[in-house]
Amino acid sequence: RANGDDAGANRRLDELGALLANLEKSGVQTGGFYGLKAEHASMVGRGDDAMAALQRAVQLGWRTTWLAERQPYLASLKARPDYRELIAAANARNAETAAKLKPRLL
Repeated sequence: RANGDDAGANRRLDELGALLANLEKSGVQTGGFYGLKAEHASMVGRGDDAMAALQRAVQLGWRTTWLAERQPYLASLKARPDYRELIAAANARNAETAAKLKPRLL
């Protein structure tokens, strides 16, 4: 879409949606999978579905907040209070984990 090809972007998003559906039917359940599912739902305008997938991703260990805050895939969620709360909580967990690991790295 950023290049002005809405039809091409929609085709790619439809392909991604079909792939995600097949992966889910096959039993894939990882933080990364649900993070990608959230990105897809966000890009096609399904904010509530995106948040549900992102919450599941966090439950399964997704912590990729730095990218989530900078890449455009979740941009449609950024104004939502529940998104900001979820990112803040994940950032807090990241900081906690880093603090626990820091003494081992020195």
